[in-house]
Order: sequence, then structure tokens, then C-alpha cells
Amino acid sequence: MPEAGYITLSRKFFTHFLWNEDREFSRAEAWLDMIRMATFRDETVLIQGRSLSLHVGELAASVRYLNERWGWSKSKVERFLHTLEKNRMIETRTETGHTVISLSNYARYNTTRDIDEDNDGTEAGQRRDESKNGKHPRTQSSATSRKALPITDDWLQEMANRYPYINVPNEFTKAQSWIEAHPGRTLGRAFFVNWLNKIPPPPKTTKPAGNDTGDFWGGQSPS
Repeated sequence: MPEAGYITLSRKFFTHFLWNEDREFSRAEAWLDMIRMATFRDETVLIQGRSLSLHVGELAASVRYLNERWGWSKSKVERFLHTLEKNRMIETRTETGHTVISLSNYARYNTTRDIDEDNDGTEAGQRRDESKNGKHPRTQSSATSRKALPITDDWLQEMANRYPYINVPNEFTKAQSWIEAHPGRTLGRAFFVNWLNKIPPPPKTTKPAGNDTGDFWGGQSPS
């Protein structure tokens, strides 16, 4: 039976020790990492003193940065990106001297809805499934309805401990400014965790292991 639908992967996954294990990335891991790094909103970033405009589903990443991040050789990164372009999975362009990678269909499979980070949307998903199956969705009294947990100084300190490579207070200020410029959005814990997870950790410095053979599809060209 062919696979259908898709899964929701929490960004907390990328802070787990299994993902952060020192290793050479597989091609599937590299593709997932690109999805993770892609911006989920239009934004302007500053790279080497130059502003760069990114749209939803885009990331700015040089071959050198990716080969250090994934533990690959420069040529392996170039072949990988070429394979993705050939299969219409990405498009690339150069803007202000930097390479911008655009992931095809990113907006189709990724949304920016805010969810309760402690439940990762599981309860909401169950209610949607019950509705689709003809069941009456469960309801909650106003006294027990879920509310967004407030952002406190203690919680921000917890985030600083969880993300030691990020200046959390500075990012919180940026997030507040973004919210002020986008009426209707709320700066809750889930939103801010998602914001922090868009910031990649420092690139790995592992030495590429072995010779590279095959392409993204395991050595066989797609039919």
C-alpha cells in the first residue's frame, strides 16, 4: 500500500541528542536539514554586512557552509544540489553575491499556525480526526480550555539553557518587533520556540569520511 499523507515533526527534534550526534549526514538528513533551515516567513537577513531578502521556503547557504555543516566534501554538496535541481526539488539564484536556495512546494506542506508547545498539537489533531470520522469533537469547559502559557523571565532563562548558542534576550526583542509589525499574530511560547528553532547551531567541523559515490537516489537515476 503506497504511503499517503504526511506527518508533523516538532522542531524540538532538532535539539535532541540523536539528531545532534557528531556524524556525516546522509542525503535524506541533508534534505531534512534544508527544510529545517528554510524560512517560514518573508524576512530580510543580514549576511556579511549585506541585507538579503528571503521568501517563504528559502535559505541562504554557501556550499562551504553546507559541507562543514553536513561533514561532506565540497564536490559532494555540489552534486547533491545539482540532483535536487534536476528533480525540481529546489531552485537556486544569486542575490547580493550570496546563493539563495528555494525549496519547491515548501508552503504547501508547512504552515505557521501557533500550537501549544507542551502538546505539540496532538489534541487539536485528534479533534480534527474525530470530526472527519463523523464523531462529535470533544469540547472543554471555559474553565479548563487550553490557554497559551505566558512568557516569563524564568521561561526565557530555560530557553537560554536549552539554546546555549543563541542570544535569547536579543531574539525575544526581535520577535516582539516582528509581532508588532504583523497585527493579528500573538507572541506565545510556541511561536517563540519555533522562532528559535529557525536559528541553526554553529556548523560542525567534522572531517568528511570516505569517498562519495552515488546520487541522492542511492546510485540509481529516477525513472
